[in-house]
Amino acid sequence: METHVDDLDLEDDEPEDEQVGGGTSGAKSAENNDEQMSLDGQEEHIPSPKEVDDAFMEAFLYSLYTAKKNNPGEPHGLDFPVQASFLISNMIQPHLRHQSPHYNIKKSSWKNSKKFIKHLDKEVLVKSKDRNGGETVILDIDFKDERIKSFQPYRLPKPKSSEASNDNGSSDKLGPDAGTDQSLGQKLNLQVVYRASTRLVPELLPSKTTFYSSQQITAALKQYIEDNPELVNESKKRYIKLNPFIANNILGSNPGADDTRILAAGEVDRGTLNRHILEDDHLCIPYHILLRNDQTLEADSSLKSKAGPPPKVTLTIERRGGNKVVTAVGGLESFFINPQLIRPELQKKCAGSASVGQLMGGKPGMLEVQVQGDQRAVIEKEILAKRGVRSEWIEVVDKSKKKGKK
Repeated sequence: METHVDDLDLEDDEPEDEQVGGGTSGAKSAENNDEQMSLDGQEEHIPSPKEVDDAFMEAFLYSLYTAKKNNPGEPHGLDFPVQASFLISNMIQPHLRHQSPHYNIKKSSWKNSKKFIKHLDKEVLVKSKDRNGGETVILDIDFKDERIKSFQPYRLPKPKSSEASNDNGSSDKLGPDAGTDQSLGQKLNLQVVYRASTRLVPELLPSKTTFYSSQQITAALKQYIEDNPELVNESKKRYIKLNPFIANNILGSNPGADDTRILAAGEVDRGTLNRHILEDDHLCIPYHILLRNDQTLEADSSLKSKAGPPPKVTLTIERRGGNKVVTAVGGLESFFINPQLIRPELQKKCAGSASVGQLMGGKPGMLEVQVQGDQRAVIEKEILAKRGVRSEWIEVVDKSKKKGKK
């Protein structure tokens, strides 16, 4: 403990019951002991299920108190129905008195968010409903409840500063506590590269581990034809005669109707052959990398290409909560955009409520922004364009049309 005394930073104006215990990494744990020793020498309390329950209830009331204070008019900035993922990530977690791994829904007596919502319904704080598939959502909240009116705010723990940054000093993490929108004015450069399959190595391309651009593959095909002049049709120089390598390895990799016709003709147009090589992932396996601002592959060896087609920002227009049309924006994180930070801007520009929640069908932690109405034009031209997202990187899915109507 003496070795840590000089590192302690004490604040006289902060009550002890509002301080947050340090991390438990590297701490000793005693057998049959409910206390853990943190790195700063303080004991970290492991809460009981009742303490976690109380903390969750306090956090929920705090979130409603804040929503009512910041948005006087109903529904106080909330977009109903409220999903369980939004409830936990946007209402409970930011307002917990203790930001500790021990304070999570699995450590409570409810064990999951569905039972927690049922408890809130039983407390007559919310009105909930079970949807098809077992999901439980909040349809309404009683903001006139005395527990919300008389709630006394407590000091929230200071958010931990982001430690992950790249060589240019910009944050790679887009968590809800990132206060500055660094995506404004950014310049994005999306590069698509390919790895050659064994069908093309070594006749056309020398290595199956090297990344090639489309220009390099086109140049390699041109060089292959020059090295094999007998393939050129002298009467129609645009056409290439088929040899066993082109017929079997290239056209025979994943033959379709056009390939069968070409095989029967015994020759193929140069442009068609080039497109076939680039578009057939049995021949050229696509990878992508999104460069930001001044990043270059030559200058930063830590940048890695990702397998698969390039990412897209998806704008899904659909009906939720009955007959209400909403626009859900997903895939923002791939373009270095923090969904939490664009919510207020969307709410202002679209003159409607906006919310952030778990991306439906996405990986845990991937978020989507929902805003009322069909806002595809505003989002594309006024939100995404000034953050460097081009129109060809945006995919619009319109599910708002009622069945039976064109």
